[in-house]
Amino acid sequence: MAAVCQIGPGRHEPVPRSPGQSGRPTRRSQPSPAAILQVDVARIGGTVCLRLQGELDLSSADEVRAAMTRAAAPSVIIDLTGCTFMDAAGLGALLELRRAAQARGGDVHFEGARGMVRRVFEVVGLDGMLLG
Repeated sequence: MAAVCQIGPGRHEPVPRSPGQSGRPTRRSQPSPAAILQVDVARIGGTVCLRLQGELDLSSADEVRAAMTRAAAPSVIIDLTGCTFMDAAGLGALLELRRAAQARGGDVHFEGARGMVRRVFEVVGLDGMLLG
């Protein structure tokens, strides 16, 4: 299945910093030495995409939560293509975000999980949540 959340030149619109603003560059988190995770947030049509690059674990899960809050969208695609590591805390954060979105009438979809990140979803029986 082809990826839905392709971020690159000409493929996305930046997510505004606050309602009513537009034209700002795509946000990028600045990874700290303790948390090696970068989160790019983009709007593709009416969908918000969070693209994760690096390690999603206990020390970086709050960065994903913060990006979701900034995105302020009912439905989000989380692109895990660049995610190289995920532990139980990272998976828990993703599932927490999905439950919160569903409670608001939206949803969170996951795509691009590879290698050990995909294996985490498989081990806990959640690989059916992956789009591709």
